[in-house]
Amino acid sequence: EILTTTLANTIRSACSVSFATLNMIRINPSLLGLSVSVVPLIGSAAVVLNKFVKKVTAKQSEVKAQAASFAEERISHIATVKTSCREADEVDQYDHLQLEAARLGRAVSLAKGTFIGFMFAASSGALFLVFQTGGKAVSAGRMTSGQLTSFATYTFLLGLGTSGIMKASSEMAQGIVCAGRMYG
Repeated sequence: EILTTTLANTIRSACSVSFATLNMIRINPSLLGLSVSVVPLIGSAAVVLNKFVKKVTAKQSEVKAQAASFAEERISHIATVKTSCREADEVDQYDHLQLEAARLGRAVSLAKGTFIGFMFAASSGALFLVFQTGGKAVSAGRMTSGQLTSFATYTFLLGLGTSGIMKASSEMAQGIVCAGRMYG
């Protein structure tokens, strides 16, 4: 999968970045500097935040599975638990697992909310900067409103391509580590 899907995604993302950059240079080279400095940072931050969300979600799933397994085992061996008078201890352990799952659930919700909020604020902020600066260029006659609209579209393509490259490079690194463990 690393050699096919991820490589194809990397090539597609690189093409998106190249296409967007070339068209942005053609439309307004000075406005390109603003987009190139802001958009890749947003894309990279999005990949990092998304990775964190996935990590916390996986940890929550693991704790929920532990709690379910714990309860199933104790119920199937209830006679042993009662014989050794460990009911209260088992209930405390199960409560601890449930509280941990609830704590991680709150962390997952907070992480997802932060990710979505960041993405909305960052993309809106970047688009605002492009339109604010581009609007001045339109007013000065250095570009048309159609060119500004095209430039904003290319800015989104640049952002999507950058985040795609970051995601693909992360997946490739994970694939190399996995391959090293399996074949090393």
